[in-house]
Parts: sequence; C-alpha cells; structure tokens
Amino acid sequence: MRWRLMRGEALLGELAEDGCDMPFSTARFEAGAGWGEVRAHFDALNALSGPDPDGVRTAAVLGPIIDLGLTLVPDGGGQALGVWRKEAGGTCFLRIDGARARMRY
Repeated sequence: MRWRLMRGEALLGELAEDGCDMPFSTARFEAGAGWGEVRAHFDALNALSGPDPDGVRTAAVLGPIIDLGLTLVPDGGGQALGVWRKEAGGTCFLRIDGARARMRY
C-alpha cells in the first residue's frame, strides 16, 4: 500500500509499504518538499532511548508531533489516518528514520 504524509495541503513525503515487523508495517519513505519543516520532530522521536517510566520525555517529543496535525492519506482514496492522534479514519503510530518508516495503524 502507498501513503502520502500530509500537513494540511502540503505533501511532506510518500510511503510505500514493503514489509512487516509485527506489529508494525515497514515502508520506504521518500521525502517531499515540506519534509524539512518537520524532520527534526521525527529525529527527536528516534533519539528517545532507555526507560521513561513516567512518560515525560516521550510526551515532550510526541506533543509537538501531534500538534503538527499530520495525516496519512492512502493513494487511491480512502479515510485519512491521524499521525499519533485520532482522525476519522483512525490513528497511525509512525516513525521515520531517513528513507525507512515503521507504522502501525
């Protein structure tokens, strides 16, 4: 399946699912023109490591990503998924690291 990562009307990139690492799908990621504006947020998410028992560090990183209002829109139509937030079509947990992505929806 192919997806477009959107911020409003701006295309941030495209994802093409190519495998599975249960419970996540894996995908190739091709950055679009708007990716540079949000990349640092995903880099911060990827940098999280070690225990976070009270979730404060994770919340500090996810909050700004949620605030971006990103959606994944399936090619060919269908309901958009909210990235790290609930949307009419559902929620997608998404990590992007370079040209690779992991997603769970």
